[in-house]
Amino acid sequence: MNEITQEQMLESLSGFRIKRNGNLMSHFIPKSEAHIVSKIKDFSANDQKRLLTGQLKTIDTAIYVASEITGASSIFEMINGASKEVGVCSLDKGVIPTGENYSIDYLRLTFAIVASNSPLTVKDVNYGTGGSSYFTPLLNADISIWADNKLVAELPISIFNMDDSSPYRDLKLEKPLLLKSNEQLEIKIEYPKGVSMNVDRKSFLKVLLKGIKTTKR
Repeated sequence: MNEITQEQMLESLSGFRIKRNGNLMSHFIPKSEAHIVSKIKDFSANDQKRLLTGQLKTIDTAIYVASEITGASSIFEMINGASKEVGVCSLDKGVIPTGENYSIDYLRLTFAIVASNSPLTVKDVNYGTGGSSYFTPLLNADISIWADNKLVAELPISIFNMDDSSPYRDLKLEKPLLLKSNEQLEIKIEYPKGVSMNVDRKSFLKVLLKGIKTTKR
């Protein structure tokens, strides 16, 4: 089968039918999902074909990982072998599940602070309660995202939305990140030299990568 062109993809998403090898092929992606064109154009030709033939669909999703960062400094690895657990880490040991591909176009950071003797942990703390002044060391840090040891994004956290009225720090990516089936994902926070998070209170960070993923119908 010939490779599906971007024009054919656009035709399908616009509600038309495409002619392939003399046969009419009905589209399976409705007009309401036309906004995903830019997100799936970097998927493999095979996955684009499977989307068009109804073997795959796309759904909204978010990869996330939460970690305690009390006293963190230098390069802090967010996933660091964490097992999959609801509310803590959405991937098992950072591996993209077999048969799933992600297009990520939005990043969110959310924080939490509790007393140093608090029994709360990474799984039950109330994220979105941390003040930006307490997290100054983090706001001066860089965040990097790696897939199979290859750098796919590197950004200063200072360019994230810094509205103090919001408990979150958001960033819309200029170019979506493509994370492929079975790739090993790493998320690293690099603090300025000699700078570390405070230790007088416990602090937590959750990183969310929002976008779409492919899954079977």
